[in-house]
Amino acid sequence: MAKRNSRRKNRLRKQRQQRRHEKMSVESLESRWLLTITPALTPNGVDFTGDAADDQLYLRATNGFLEFSTTGELDSYTHDLDPGTIGDQTLSLLAATEINVALAGGADLLWVEDSVQAVGLTLDFDGGTGPDEDTFAGPDVASTWNLTGAGAGTVHGWTFDNVEKLQGAESFADAFLLGNSASFAEIDGGGESGNTLNYGSRSSAITVNLTTNSATDVSSIANIQAVTGSTSTGDELIGPAADSQWNVTGANSGSVNELSFTGVENLTGSNAGSDSFSFTAAGNISGVIDGGAGQTDTLSLLGGSVDNVAVRANTSAGNHNITFEGWNIDYTNLDSLINDADPANLTFWGSGGDDSLILENAPTAGKSRIRGASSTEFGFWSGGSVSDNYEFTNPTNSLTIFGGFGDDTITVNSLDSAFAASLIINAGVPVADSIVGGFDSDDVIIAQNLNLLGGSLSIKADTVSVNSGVTVSTRDLAAGTPASGTSSGDSGSVNIDATNIALATGSAIYAHVDDPNLHSPGSISLSAENPNNALDILIDYINPFGGSKSSTISLASATLHGGDISISANAADRFGFEKTATATVTLANSNITSLGNVSISADADTSLLPNFTDGSDLPDPDEIAENIFKVATDWLVSLSEATSTVSVSGTSAIDAQGNVTLESNATSKSTPSFSFSLLSAAWAESDATAATTLNDTASIVAGGDVTLDATTGSTTTATAQGQSRNTPINLSFAYADTSSTTTSSTAAGTSITGSNIDVTASTQSEVEANALSALVGSAGGVGAGAATAVNLLSTNTTAFIAGQADANQALTVHADTMTQGNNTQAAASSTSSHGGLIGKTKERIAQQSHSMKSNLIKAIGGEKAASAFDKFSFPGIRKGKLNLSAAVAYADASNDTTAYIASTADVSAQTDLSVLATSEDNMNASATTNSGGNGAVSGSVIIANYDNNADAYIAGTSDALGTTTVSATTHVPYPWQIDYSSVEEILDHFVGGQLSDLLFTSFGRSGGTGSKLGLAGTVSVFDIDNRSTAHIDSTALVNQDLTDANQSVEVIAKDEINTLNVAGVKASKINVPLLFGDQPANGIGGTGEFINVSTFSEAHIADGAVVSAGQDVTVNSFAEHNINVVAISQAKANKVAIQGVFSMV
Repeated sequence: MAKRNSRRKNRLRKQRQQRRHEKMSVESLESRWLLTITPALTPNGVDFTGDAADDQLYLRATNGFLEFSTTGELDSYTHDLDPGTIGDQTLSLLAATEINVALAGGADLLWVEDSVQAVGLTLDFDGGTGPDEDTFAGPDVASTWNLTGAGAGTVHGWTFDNVEKLQGAESFADAFLLGNSASFAEIDGGGESGNTLNYGSRSSAITVNLTTNSATDVSSIANIQAVTGSTSTGDELIGPAADSQWNVTGANSGSVNELSFTGVENLTGSNAGSDSFSFTAAGNISGVIDGGAGQTDTLSLLGGSVDNVAVRANTSAGNHNITFEGWNIDYTNLDSLINDADPANLTFWGSGGDDSLILENAPTAGKSRIRGASSTEFGFWSGGSVSDNYEFTNPTNSLTIFGGFGDDTITVNSLDSAFAASLIINAGVPVADSIVGGFDSDDVIIAQNLNLLGGSLSIKADTVSVNSGVTVSTRDLAAGTPASGTSSGDSGSVNIDATNIALATGSAIYAHVDDPNLHSPGSISLSAENPNNALDILIDYINPFGGSKSSTISLASATLHGGDISISANAADRFGFEKTATATVTLANSNITSLGNVSISADADTSLLPNFTDGSDLPDPDEIAENIFKVATDWLVSLSEATSTVSVSGTSAIDAQGNVTLESNATSKSTPSFSFSLLSAAWAESDATAATTLNDTASIVAGGDVTLDATTGSTTTATAQGQSRNTPINLSFAYADTSSTTTSSTAAGTSITGSNIDVTASTQSEVEANALSALVGSAGGVGAGAATAVNLLSTNTTAFIAGQADANQALTVHADTMTQGNNTQAAASSTSSHGGLIGKTKERIAQQSHSMKSNLIKAIGGEKAASAFDKFSFPGIRKGKLNLSAAVAYADASNDTTAYIASTADVSAQTDLSVLATSEDNMNASATTNSGGNGAVSGSVIIANYDNNADAYIAGTSDALGTTTVSATTHVPYPWQIDYSSVEEILDHFVGGQLSDLLFTSFGRSGGTGSKLGLAGTVSVFDIDNRSTAHIDSTALVNQDLTDANQSVEVIAKDEINTLNVAGVKASKINVPLLFGDQPANGIGGTGEFINVSTFSEAHIADGAVVSAGQDVTVNSFAEHNINVVAISQAKANKVAIQGVFSMV
C-alpha cells in the first residue's frame, strides 16, 4: 500500500511539473546541459554556471538528493553533479546546503520545485546582465516575494538579482511585495489562487492597470487576484477592458470582477466597457471614482439602513461627490447613480454650471430618481448619455436637492407611489435664506401630480410654477383623493419661496385634514421675495443708475386647502438714483380654504434700509446705512417708485376658520442731497401706490376678523447746499415731487362675512425741499446768492365697500392721510463778511494787514517777500460794491381722502359701524435772505398752496345694532406740536437751526445790511383750502333691516386749522464804530403778506335717505381756525430810511 501511494504521488508530481513546464514562456532547449550549464560541487553545496546562451535550470529533491534538468522533461533529471568523474557525484540536501546559480547572459530560466524549498537550504540566483529577460519560477507552495530592487529580492530566504520575470505557484497564493526601488518586466502569479501585488511598503502613489495588464514598475502582470496600494493617498486601479463590476466594501477596499484590492484610493473604469461601482454602507473611496468613457457607467449604494446620504456635483476638484454613512465619495464620468440603501435623509447637489434636472418615479418599484433632461443640457455626470440618472430608494425622512451655482431648472414629475418623506428643493445654494436662489436664475417646475403622503414640501428658487391641472398633496391619506379623502395622519407643510410664483389653471395644493380633532393640517406658505442682496447693494451704490425689483404671485383658477395659509410678495430696491419696486399678488377664480388663518400681502419698498436679515437683533437701520456708506442719502437725483397690489377677482373664494387679512404696503424713499460751490441742485421724485381690492364676485368668509388694508409711506427730502467765496454767484435749487395713491376696496358683487371687518387705506408722507445758498465775498464788485425750493405733494386715499359685508361684531371703513412733515425751505445770503462782530473783526484785521509789514521779512527778502507773506497770512474777503440775495419757496400740496359705503353695498354690523375720513397736514414754508456789503439788496418770496379734502359718506344699505358713525376730519396743527418728551427731536430743531420749522407755519425774512445802501423785501402768499364733508346720501338705507333700542347715528364733519405766519425785513447800514467808522447809509424795507384760508365743513343727511335709530341721530359740523399773522418791516439809516408793511388775511 505504501509503495502504491508513493507511486501515485510521483505520478501527480510529474504531471504538475509537466503542466508548469508547458506554461513556461521560454523555448524548450535540447538536452545539452554539458554545453550551457556547468555544475560544480563546493564544500557546502553546488554552483551552477551558465553561458551567454538562453539557459534553463530545473531543480528538485528526490530521496534527499539534489536533481537538476536543463529541459524540465520528467525523464531528463539527473543527480550526477559531475559527469566527468567516474561514478555519481551527488549532493545530499541539508539546511546548511548552499546553491548558487549564475546563468550569465541570454534569456535564462530558474525553476525550483517545492521539494527543494521544503529542505530550508540557501539559494542565490543571478540572472546575469544583458538585455535579455531572465525568469525565476518559485516553488508550488504559498510564497512571499520581497522585491527590493530592479530585478532583485528574496523568497523563502533565497536571494535573486538581475531577474526580469517572476512566476508564482500554480496552486498556492503568492504575495509579491514591491518596495520603493523594486521593478520588474513581468510578474505572473502562476494560477488563480489568490496572488497579491502588494505595494504596501511604498511611499509613492502607484497605478495598476487591468486594461493593459501592467502596474507601476511592472510592465506586465498576470494571474494576480489582489492588489494592495501604497501608503500614498494617490493610488489608482484601472479596470479591465470589459464590462466590470466594482464592489467597494471597506475603506479604499473591495473588488473588481475577480480582483480584490485594498488601500487603493482611486478607481477608474475602462473606456471599452460599462462599469458598475457598488458601495456597501462600510464602503468608501477617499479619492475619485472615474467611470471612464465607457458605455453606461453606474454607481450604486447597496442595501441597509443608513442615516444620511448626500450626492454633490462639481467639488473644488471638478468632480462630483456623495456622502454615504459618513464617507465622502468623489466621482466623475458616470451615467447613473443607483441608491439601493435605505437612507433616512438623502441630499443631492447639482453642479456648478447650468443644470437641467428631472425628479421623478424610477422604473424600479420603491424608488425614485433624478436624471438629466438631455445629453446637451445636462453635464452633471459627464457620461454624455440621455439616460444619465440617479436612482435611489425612497428616503424615510427627507430628500433635499440643491441646484448649486449656475442657471438651473428642476422639473418635478410624479414620484414613487410609496414616497412619504419631506421634499426640500433649493435651486440655488444654501446660503443666507434672504438670498432666494442665489445670484443666478433658477426655476422649479412641478409638472405632474406630487403626493408626499404626510411629508412636507419646501422649495426655494427664482421662479416656481405649478403646471395646469397638477395637484400637490402633503396629506397622509387612508383612502380617497387628496381633495376629499380621509386622513390617516398629520399633513405636511408647504413652503414655496421664490421671486415669482405661478399656479396655473386647475392646479391645487392640499395640506388639510378631514378631522382637525384627530390630525393636524399642514400650513401653506407662498412667499415671493426680491430684495436687495449684498451684491445688489454694492453694485447699485457704485453704479448710480440703480435698477428695479419685482415679485409676483399669481393663482389662476387654482386651489389652496390647508391649515394657516400665507401668500406674500416682497420687492425691495434700495440704492441707485432710479429705484423701482413692484410687488403683486393676484387671485383670479381661485379658491382658498383654511383651517386656520389666511394672510395675503404685497410689500414694495425703496427705503434706504438694507434688508440683510429680519432686523430683530440689529441696531438702528439708519446707523447701519450711515456706517456702511458714510451718508444716508441718495445721489443728487433720486427717482423712486414703489407699487404693491393685492387683487382677488373673478369667482375667487376665501374661506377660513380664523382671520383673513389682505394688505398691500408701498414704501418709497427719495432723499438726494448735493453740496457744491457756485451751483447746487437736488431733484427728488417719489411715487407710492398700494391697492388692496376684492373684485367681481369674489367672496371672503372668516370665523375671525377680516381686514383689507392698503398703506403707502413716502419719505422725500431734496437738499441742495451751496457755499462759495469770492465768486460772482452761488445758486441752489431743490425739487421734491411726491405722489401717493392708496386704495382699499370691495367691488359690487363681492361679499364678506366675518367677526370684525376693517377696510382701511392709509397714506403717510414726510416731505422736504431744502435749498441753501451762501456767498461770502464777491468777484468783480457784484455778488449774488439765490436759493429756490419747490415742493409738490399729491395724495389720493380711498377706502370703500361696494358689495356685501356682514360683521358679527364691528365694521369699519377708514381712509386716513397723515402728512407728518411738509416742509419747504429756501435760504440765501450774499455778504462781504462772515457776519457778526467776531467775523467783522477778523475781516478788518485782514484788510489792515497789508500795511503791517514785517521788518524781519522785509530785511531778509525785501518788499515783495514781505507783501507775499502778509497776503498769505491774512487773506482778505473781497468786499463787493453790490451784494444780492434772493430766496423763493414754492409749495403745492393736494391731499384727497375718501371713505364710503357705495350705493351698491349692503353691509351690516352686530355692534358699531364706522365710515371715517381723516386728513392731517403738518406744513411749513420758509424763505430767508441776507445781504451785506457796500450795497445790499435782499428779497424773499413764499408761494404756498395746500388743499386738504376729507369726504365720508354712506350711499347704500347699512345696518348696525350699535352706533353708526360717518365722520370727516381735516386738521392743520400748530407747527410746534412736537414730542417734547423726545430730547432728540428737540435738539434736532434747535441745534439743526430749524426754529422756523418748529415755531412757524410760514416764515419769510429778508435782511439787507449795507454801508451805503440796504434794500430788503419779503412777499408771502399762503393759501389753505380745507374741505371736510360727512353725509348720508339720498340712496342710503340705514338701519332698516336690523333694529335695536341702542342704535344711534352720528354724522360729523370737522375742520381745524392752526397757523402762525411771519414775514419781516430789515434794511440798515453797517455800524460798528470801533472798527469801521460811522458812515451814512440809506435803508429801504418792505413786507407783503397774503394769507388766504378757505374752509368748508359740512355734515348732512340728504333728501331721500332713510335713517332709523333707537337712540339719537346726530348731525354736526365743526370749524375751528386759529390764524396768526405777523408782518414786520424795519429800515435804519443815518440819512434816509423807508419801510412799509402790507398784510391781508
